[in-house]
Amino acid sequence: HTHTHDTTYTMGSMQSAQQDAYEYRQGYPNDVGDDPQQSLNLQFFKNEIPSQPDGDYIDNIHKLWWGNYHLLEMHHGYVQWLFPIKRQGMNCDSQRLMSHEAEVISMHHQDRLLRSYELMLDFYGMRLVSRETGEVQRSEDYKRGFSNLQDSPHNYLRITRIFKSLGELGLERLKEPWADFLLSETKVTKKLSRATDSAERYWLPTLRDDTARFRLARKYGVDEVHVTDPAPATGRTESSNSSDGWNSNSDANVTEQRLDDPGQVQPAQPMDVAQRTQDTAPPAVMAADAAAQRPDDAAPAGQAVAEATATPPAAAGGISSQTAGKHQYDV
Repeated sequence: HTHTHDTTYTMGSMQSAQQDAYEYRQGYPNDVGDDPQQSLNLQFFKNEIPSQPDGDYIDNIHKLWWGNYHLLEMHHGYVQWLFPIKRQGMNCDSQRLMSHEAEVISMHHQDRLLRSYELMLDFYGMRLVSRETGEVQRSEDYKRGFSNLQDSPHNYLRITRIFKSLGELGLERLKEPWADFLLSETKVTKKLSRATDSAERYWLPTLRDDTARFRLARKYGVDEVHVTDPAPATGRTESSNSSDGWNSNSDANVTEQRLDDPGQVQPAQPMDVAQRTQDTAPPAVMAADAAAQRPDDAAPAGQAVAEATATPPAAAGGISSQTAGKHQYDV
């Protein structure tokens, strides 16, 4: 499956996936700077405050949520805390990562970030073989995790966030081995075939090492346009097919991968509005986004709406169906 457009919603405008990845690699030079008064992420990493909404302290998440796959799938408010990034996500109870926080977390709390990474790898049917080399392999019950990834594309957005967060918090070295593994499973074994577009356009491009990025692109036959710096802007931001940067056929097109994070699905149909990168989206767009969740980055419009409005079954760990219904965001 391929997407008809390469656009992403971020910072209130339509933006190409290529442009967003480039800005990430450059450290988002045009974004608002550091605010020393905001330290929620650092407090969370110090195990001083729980994630919100309806979350827990980071050490408890590592101990009590490990292997609770239903909870990890259904709860949509913890990923922003475990893997903070420099742009605000859809969870208004979380905070974008500040530079002063990133510095302290990278120096003193990386072990907790590594445990979060291992927690999510286990959820996805993978395991970190070595914290030093970053090698990733299938876990013993990989079929469960892979099946869930094929059917729940909102996890693609989560994975994009994880890639970005690892880079922001001093673990850039772990990204190339994971990207290599994911590209192999999407393009060679095809066990994660529905995530191919995400791997090519959203995950691989987060690698900040140019040599590594191009090496993997060539190894797996990825179009190098996805890993190349975009041409200098000539004016206004390119949008999908409308002058305001939002495709008027939003119902059907909202089915495009914004996903590199969320949904349940079926065979793909033409879509448009690509992943709204795991960073931002106004509340009004959230329902459409949650709706769009589909393995390859989007879901059929009808199903999307159903997913956005349906109340999920009660989640484990004390999360009621009513509470879970509020968590229609992941990135």
